[in-house]
Amino acid sequence: MPLYFLFSALSAQAQGPSSENPLLIHSNQPIAFDQVNAKVVREAAASVILLSDRRVKIITAIPDGKQTIANTLIAMDELYYDLGDLQSKLGVITSTYEDDSTRTVANDENDKLSLYSGNPDFKR
Repeated sequence: MPLYFLFSALSAQAQGPSSENPLLIHSNQPIAFDQVNAKVVREAAASVILLSDRRVKIITAIPDGKQTIANTLIAMDELYYDLGDLQSKLGVITSTYEDDSTRTVANDENDKLSLYSGNPDFKR
């Protein structure tokens, strides 16, 4: 698969309907934490895991000897960026939210993402 198409496929997945979720927006603007509740947290975590699963399939499908910095290392960096970015945001919610339900769900989903990113055989 040419490099352009690999990155186009990954970018298209990242820009799916979940990009409206305030926890999934990558921006230098303040995060719209006033729009975050337990449902938004669950949806963000599920979306990042789904996108990560797709990225892992693409990366692991690259034949031996065909791995490059672009199709492997940069792709892995993007995968871990999304996981780490969401985990950081969930950490803020876990530490600061007044709403018990949102705070608890953020903690649970953060734990789930930690297990996911450290265990390739993770089962939801």
